[in-house]
Amino acid sequence: MRATRFFLLTGLSLVLTTPAFSQGMGGGGMGGGNMGGMGGGPPRGGGRGKPASAPVDTRPAPAVIAVSQRLKGVLTLAGVARTLSHQNIPSDKPDVSGLYALRGAQIMLDSVDIATTGTASLVADTRAYGMNSALLIDSGAQVLMTGGHIATLGQGATAAYVSGEGSALKLEGVALATQGTGAYGLEVRPGASLVASKISVATVSDHATALSVMGRGQPVRISDSQFVTEGPLSPVISLSGDLEVERISARAGRADGLVIDGQHRASFIDSGLSGDGYGVMIYEAPQDDGVPLSGPQGGMDRGGRRPGGGEPPAGERPRDAKAGMRPAMEMMGPPEDHTAALTFTGGHLSGRRAGFYVTNIRTQIKLDEVELTTASGVILKAAADQWGELGRNGGDATLTVSHQMLTGDFVTDAISHIAVNLSENSHLTGKTTRNTDVALDASSRWTLTADAAVGKLTGDPAQIDSQGHTLSYDKYRNPALNGQTLPLPGGGQLVPGGL
Repeated sequence: MRATRFFLLTGLSLVLTTPAFSQGMGGGGMGGGNMGGMGGGPPRGGGRGKPASAPVDTRPAPAVIAVSQRLKGVLTLAGVARTLSHQNIPSDKPDVSGLYALRGAQIMLDSVDIATTGTASLVADTRAYGMNSALLIDSGAQVLMTGGHIATLGQGATAAYVSGEGSALKLEGVALATQGTGAYGLEVRPGASLVASKISVATVSDHATALSVMGRGQPVRISDSQFVTEGPLSPVISLSGDLEVERISARAGRADGLVIDGQHRASFIDSGLSGDGYGVMIYEAPQDDGVPLSGPQGGMDRGGRRPGGGEPPAGERPRDAKAGMRPAMEMMGPPEDHTAALTFTGGHLSGRRAGFYVTNIRTQIKLDEVELTTASGVILKAAADQWGELGRNGGDATLTVSHQMLTGDFVTDAISHIAVNLSENSHLTGKTTRNTDVALDASSRWTLTADAAVGKLTGDPAQIDSQGHTLSYDKYRNPALNGQTLPLPGGGQLVPGGL
């Protein structure tokens, strides 16, 4: 018998299916049970004035429909292969996407414009399920979009959201823009993949990250693209997954540039990244079954959602203080296996508060010929914050640089640690605190700008231009110096002790 294709039009959703995907899509009846037995006057033979029995409602409770089953789009494509060219897909209804692709659909969009004005009833549902996103992709659907625009106006209206094992989005030459609070530009959830080139992503409101990547799997790959956020608490890139980019420009107007939560990897080649807060913040939030519970720019509750699209006020963030303070030898940062990695090759990086901030995690950062600037004069800060176990939640950062000019300072607290490795004609101009180790190869130099302290010093002290300042070293970590006081070029001294 020849297969028959049919179209089902329900409300605003146009569902295109084939027989293979039509099974199981019907809805069950919503009716209740027996409606009798609800009336009744006074019982027969009852005493005069005896009140009637209270009515008993025997109807079943209304069915609870999961949020994932309430997802819909003006155009819904389930399990089909389609090509759409030069079309407009608008949506003005709350919680309704423009295009919803699911169940293994294979969709090609050529110069298609998707525009929505609807508002999400709950921004948490947008974060967890993609409800109200202009382009929504899940359950193994794959979409290739070339040219065109995606634009949203409403609260929680993410431009493009891809989620689920095997789901994929590829963008070429697409412009994405959002205007509402909690309206992300691009969001990639666990199991899904994103490859993009020559795209632009812009958000203007609060809690509106331009690019959010969650979950381990294939790294998101992006090239020759631009990202910008203008609102508060809107980092331009937020990672709980891996990212590889080339030749991108990313700017956060009122937030951190890049936020990495957890043991993930990010690589930037010939790219620009700037933040009005930190250029890069790397941390690890407490986990519940692998899901972060809170975050600096878009924290999550136990359901994996960001309440309201962002973090609670600073005064409301609980600390994990159950462990109390630890002995000094145990207070040097998080466990060694908690390591994130960030590589910059070429390009430029800037942050107003600091270039890098590391807390409650171990981090490996590599720079090679990167133009690095900070308004505060702090290159890297490692310190405890509100995440992690009190007394063991410091930051531990290793910064390895090649062909690099660094101007600024390194700052730690008592339970944090920084290691700076200068190689291949690198030059540091600035000062350090006593929990900072410095290693210089034979081609590198260090110029002091004030009295400073260092933990372990590796290299020839003759490579340090003191400019008349004193550099204190930890005599227990530098046994080769034998506790000596040595002259430094520029009139200063290298002395045992610390600041």
